[in-house]
Amino acid sequence: MSEVSVAKTANRSVVGTMNEFALLAEGYREHSAATRDHLNAKLRLELGSRQSFTLVANSLRQHDTQDPGGLTRALMEQNPRQVAAGQVGAYAGSADHLVSEALYLADPDGLGIEVYADRPRAQWKTNGREITMATEPLDLRALVRASGGEPWAGMPAGTTIGHVHFHVATLGEAEAFYHRVLGLDKVVWSYPGALFFSVGGYHHHVGANTWAGEAPVATSADARLLEWELRLPTANDIASAAANAAHAGYEIHEAGNDRLITDPSRITVRLTT
Repeated sequence: MSEVSVAKTANRSVVGTMNEFALLAEGYREHSAATRDHLNAKLRLELGSRQSFTLVANSLRQHDTQDPGGLTRALMEQNPRQVAAGQVGAYAGSADHLVSEALYLADPDGLGIEVYADRPRAQWKTNGREITMATEPLDLRALVRASGGEPWAGMPAGTTIGHVHFHVATLGEAEAFYHRVLGLDKVVWSYPGALFFSVGGYHHHVGANTWAGEAPVATSADARLLEWELRLPTANDIASAAANAAHAGYEIHEAGNDRLITDPSRITVRLTT
């Protein structure tokens, strides 16, 4: 910061103050190509011992970057740059989970989106019956190299929702509902503050975590999850799961051939085929 006296007479003076700040970084945790310039300027006109006039100007320029995403590793890697604030949220992150490589975004309503690619199952490790997962730095430079310089052209055909994450009140209630009532396998239980459930040996189709702490439950005035679908093979499977939930004390709502059940954290699942 510097302060310069531009002009001064017996009764008045003009004093200027300027801050200049330039951030040349690689974005979130040094992983992308964001550049930000920041300038503050203030001009003060002193008219006498008791009068002054001050003009303040601020300027901020942050270059736009592009949206990451994809289905296969190579597609996901084509552009893992930090997303510009105002496009899909101010937060963009990344992680290597050992079983997968992931990019994290926040949509305009603040809802989280994980774009990820699985590693081959032959590379997954286990500790007894538990699948080994972690949160480690993702080598984004390697991802960029693997893209081969191809430009990002949008989410490719065949992209699917591989898993969902739910904020829950307690992990004990989550285990009771998703494991003992719905019958999902508990596959990861050593991850801090989280339990992961799946079928068919996958690393997780449903992740339940307490990372939101005591944040209030979303209301009708908030952008929120209304329900999610658990697709079962037959109508008999729906009836069996609903009966198990009713036996455990959960209220069952009929919606045609489907059944709706709400867990203790007010997350509603639709059992359907």
